[in-house]
Amino acid sequence: MIPPNERGLSTLKTSDDTSVSESELKELLYGGAYNFKYQTDRLKYIGKKGGWHQFEKVGKMGVWCELLDSDLHLIEETQDR
Repeated sequence: MIPPNERGLSTLKTSDDTSVSESELKELLYGGAYNFKYQTDRLKYIGKKGGWHQFEKVGKMGVWCELLDSDLHLIEETQDR
């Protein structure tokens, strides 16, 4: 359980030592297209297993990376360029 802050909202500590409220967590879409910020590799969200959000690299089968809720700030939804 995540302890609530003064305003009654739960927060998570991210790997870069900032806090993210539960309401700010990304809602990932199964099959959605994502990439790490400032990177060109395209990822497809394949679901959550345990505490890990799993992604495939586009064009490759199988889990390519896993992220915790606290690290979702590292990715963004892929924009058509």
